[in-house]
Amino acid sequence: MEHIARTNLPWDSYMGRYHGMCDPILEQILKRGGENSQKHNERLIEMWSTRTRNHTSQARYKRLLRSLNTEAVSDSNSINNKLNDDCLETIFEYLPAKDKLAFEYVCKRWKEVAVSGWLRVRSLNLYESPGEDDTSPSDKARTNRIFGGILKKCGDHLQRLKIGNPCDYNILSAVNQYCQNLTILKVSFTKFTTQDARMFPRMQNLKHLEIRGLKHYPKHLFEVLPVDSLTEIHLWATGYGSLPLIAPTVLERCTKLTALSLNGFAPDPNVLNVISQKSELKSLSLSNCLLNVGLPSLKLLTNLERLDLSWVSGVVECYVEQLSKFCEKLKHLDLTHCSSLDDQGIAHLAKLPQLEGLIVKRIPEITDAPFRNLRHLTELQCGYNSRIRDPGMIALLENAPHLQYLNVRRTSVTEVLVTEAEKITERRTNNLPLCVLVSRSVGVMSEVFSCLIAGVNNSVFESQYPEKGERKHSYHEERQYLSEY
Repeated sequence: MEHIARTNLPWDSYMGRYHGMCDPILEQILKRGGENSQKHNERLIEMWSTRTRNHTSQARYKRLLRSLNTEAVSDSNSINNKLNDDCLETIFEYLPAKDKLAFEYVCKRWKEVAVSGWLRVRSLNLYESPGEDDTSPSDKARTNRIFGGILKKCGDHLQRLKIGNPCDYNILSAVNQYCQNLTILKVSFTKFTTQDARMFPRMQNLKHLEIRGLKHYPKHLFEVLPVDSLTEIHLWATGYGSLPLIAPTVLERCTKLTALSLNGFAPDPNVLNVISQKSELKSLSLSNCLLNVGLPSLKLLTNLERLDLSWVSGVVECYVEQLSKFCEKLKHLDLTHCSSLDDQGIAHLAKLPQLEGLIVKRIPEITDAPFRNLRHLTELQCGYNSRIRDPGMIALLENAPHLQYLNVRRTSVTEVLVTEAEKITERRTNNLPLCVLVSRSVGVMSEVFSCLIAGVNNSVFESQYPEKGERKHSYHEERQYLSEY
C-alpha cells in the first residue's frame, strides 16, 4: 500500500459513498464496534478473517483501508473511536507485510497498536513472484533493509517465514540475527554463502526447510542442518542440479524425517539408497529428476502417503506394480509425463485401497479403460491425453461416488460426459459436489454458473485458464475458484 487517502467524512456518509466496496462483515465491526460486547466483536472478526483468505475480500479490505486516515478525523463517531485495540490488532494480523508497514503511518494510535501487533505475528510471507524486469541491486538493498526491519519487529515470536524475491541472499543475515525460533523456513535464492548457513545451528526448533533457486547445493549448507529437529526437507534445483557428497550421510542422520523432496536433481546411487531405507517417510517427491541409475526401492517405504514422480522417464509398469504391492497406504500419486507407462501400468493402481488423488497428465499411451476401476478416487487429473474418451470417464463417475474433481482438459471427451456427469451427480446420496474441468472445445451449457450461484451441488464448468503455459491446479484451488461465484 503506497498511500493512505485522507477523509473527514463521518461514518454514515462514508458508507453511503463506499457502499458495496468493503466486506459486509467488516462493516458491522466498524459501525457497531464500540457498542458490541467484546465476545461478539471477536466472533465478527473471526468471520471476517476467514473471508480474507479469499482474494476478493482482501482486495476489498485494501481499498477500505486506503480510504482511511483517522488522524484527520476528530468526530466522536469516527471509525477510529469505534474500534478498540483488540479489533485493530486482529485486523493488523491478517494484513500483508507491506500493508502492515503502512498501517503504522495511519495515525499515532495505530502506530502504538502496531508495536504489539508485530509481536503477535507468527507467520510472514515476504516472497513475490519475479516480474519480467529484474529488480536492480540498489532496489534489492533497499528492500533488504525494509524487510530486515520487519524481521526485527517480529523477533523471536516469528515461527513461519517465506522469503525470496524481491530480496537477495543478504537478507539471510537478518534471519540469522532475529529469527531463531522458526519452525518453518522457505527461502528462494540463487546463492547461499558459508556465512548464511551459520543460522541453522541456532534454529533448534526448525522442522520444515524449503530451499529453491540453487543449481549446486554446497557442502557447507548440509554440514550445519539441524538434523535432530527436521521433519521435512524440500529442495528444488535448476537444470538437474547436484547434491554434495555429504548429502547421503546428512539425510541418514535425519531420523525424524517424514517428508522429502528432491526436485530437479541428478542424484547418485548413495542418495537413492538412503531414501530406500527411510521407512518413516510419508511424503516423497523426485519430480523432474534425472534417474539414470534407477529408482529407489519401495520395499521399505510402506508408510508412504504421497509420491510425486512427475517427469521421471524411468517409471515403467513393473515399478508401478511394486508400488501397488508395497505402498498400500498411498493416498496421492503424481505420474505426470511418465511417458513409458500404458494402460497395464495404470491398472495396477486399482490395488491401492486408499488412493484418493491421481495425476496422470501427458502420458500418450494410456486410454480411458483402466480408470473405471479406481473406485476410491476423490481427485483425478488426466488432461492432455488424446486417447481418453467418454465411456471410461462415465464409468469412473458411476463407480467412484466420492470423486469431487475431474480434469479432462485437452482429451477426446465430448459434451456427452458433461451431460452424464450432471445426471450421475444428481443421483448421489452423499451430497458431495463434482467439479469437471473441460476444454473450451467441449460445449458447456451457459446455465452452469447460474447453477453454482443457486447452490446446486453438481457442477461442470469450462476451463477459464489459457491453453498455453500449463500449471498445476489442485482440487482445492479449483474449489476456491468456484467459491468466488
